[in-house]
Amino acid sequence: MIVTGLLGLMAALIVLGEPLRIIFSRIDAFFRTSNLIEVCILNVYLGGLILYVLALLPLHLFNTFAIASLLLISIIFSLIRFLKSTRRKQRTTNIVEEPPRRRTNMFEHVFVLGLFCVALYIQILPLTSLVYGSIHDTSYHSLLAEVIIENKGISNTLEPYLPEGIIYPQAAHVIFAFATILTGWIVPQSVFFVTPLFNALTVLAAYFVARRFWLNRVFYLGAVFIFTFVA
Repeated sequence: MIVTGLLGLMAALIVLGEPLRIIFSRIDAFFRTSNLIEVCILNVYLGGLILYVLALLPLHLFNTFAIASLLLISIIFSLIRFLKSTRRKQRTTNIVEEPPRRRTNMFEHVFVLGLFCVALYIQILPLTSLVYGSIHDTSYHSLLAEVIIENKGISNTLEPYLPEGIIYPQAAHVIFAFATILTGWIVPQSVFFVTPLFNALTVLAAYFVARRFWLNRVFYLGAVFIFTFVA
């Protein structure tokens, strides 16, 4: 149940971030990649950026209807882009990737995704025997996420619960609120479960950064291993 919800959240962020990645790829080569894992990790963070901007707008757009519409538009855009890209490749080249290279890339992806699953399991396992996290931290972050849901966007105060202002950065709380809307979890559960997901995502982020700096496969796969079991 927890894993299904987290993977669904991750998939939603990937879908949301893909149109923005396509737009950025026309501006900067940093976003141009055909590597599946690199695409996924970029899209997760770009999807979070889109949600944050949506919550920042003083138009109360952070609601179920607006988010569902945005997801639907992103899915349609991504499908059209994928079909056009596939047809273009079929027209412009008849070169088939060599089987050894294909097998190597597949092994690399399976290895990295496998370590990501291990990291996620390590992060989630301690939570299975708990009902609630730290009373202070979970309660406070839940309050901030609930305020976003109630106000349909980021607010300057804790209204309708308290009149005091908010001085805490709220980027993560937008994701917590999004997870609540998407999965149906209560807000404290979203805070409790989503935090380990982003801890585990550092494994994919390590792969992305290390692969950009080191061309040697041993180095960047070694970095993934270190972030899984040591960092």
